Amino acid sequence: MTVHSQPATPPANNTASLLIASEVITFAHRHVIALDPEIFAALHGYIADPAGEIGILVGRLVAGHLVTEDALRDIARRFADPEGRSRTRTVQRGVAETLVTVTERIQAHATSLEEDDRVFGKIESSLVALHAGADTITADPSPLADALLAVASLQRTRLAAQRAALAEFGEVIRSEQAKVARLQQELEDLRTETHHDPMTGLLNRRGLETSLESLGDRSYTLLMLDIDFFKRINDAHGHPTGDAVIKSVGGVLKQCVRDNDLVARYGGEEFAVVLPDTSPLSAEIVATRIRAMIAARQFVKRQSGKSLGKVTVSIGGAGRLSREGWAAVVDRADEALYRSKRGGRDQVNFDMTKEWARAS
Repeated sequence: MTVHSQPATPPANNTASLLIASEVITFAHRHVIALDPEIFAALHGYIADPAGEIGILVGRLVAGHLVTEDALRDIARRFADPEGRSRTRTVQRGVAETLVTVTERIQAHATSLEEDDRVFGKIESSLVALHAGADTITADPSPLADALLAVASLQRTRLAAQRAALAEFGEVIRSEQAKVARLQQELEDLRTETHHDPMTGLLNRRGLETSLESLGDRSYTLLMLDIDFFKRINDAHGHPTGDAVIKSVGGVLKQCVRDNDLVARYGGEEFAVVLPDTSPLSAEIVATRIRAMIAARQFVKRQSGKSLGKVTVSIGGAGRLSREGWAAVVDRADEALYRSKRGGRDQVNFDMTKEWARAS
């Protein structure tokens, strides 16, 4: 039985992490906002990925001059459960500590450079004095030469210390970058856990709803799918086999859609597919292909090779009406799904609201 899994999320850009955190602090100062972990998470998402789900929502606040602490917290809470918020606070504290460490090192280095500048000034003054007396010196110039040699020796000592300090600073930077990479990965893992179903790797219900909201005014068609008689599979073959069927169906869905389409496990044995910029007429072709591929698939129990019999899905679809909220689209697609169930299952039905008449 085919088992679908999602590819791992690529690691974030380590070098940019500190810059993003610094921009978050600057943004908060400019808008007179007190940073806490939730507000930091919302602003970090906006600055790191303006086109992402959090970025779009915060961007709307910025565009409308509606940025407030409560509004930012509300956005952050949509993307994290209570456990996730606790982990986010831990991660953000780590980022703050990293910023302090690197800042202290930079300030120490700047102070050292100022001392070097004073030493160079002494050398320059001595050379100027020597040049000015070149035509008049008749006595032994060794005292002035000794002074220059002393300054040069001091400078060599200072430069050696600088090289050692820079080498140490480089090690600190590499260490802090590794910390930031781990912190960024934990944030990404938290985001993935919050918005993805751990069994299938697909979006979960929260992830789907957030994605629908981020589509803004774009048109789309939503498909709702349900595995027919799924309880019989669990009762006859056990829940592990039922889970394998769910994963396999999720894999078929991913095969049937484009890269920019959205696939989610909506709950239990129910799935959802979002097809942006697609009319119901075109979406019906996709839905029919999904139904046929699953009905033709051979589902067998891995341990024994025993056939599970024919597995089918019922599908309902609805196209988004102009200015319609996503919840209303879900309701109409669900109603079409129920018609497929009541009509005998293993079939496709679409909501036929007049605005979305199937005409080219």
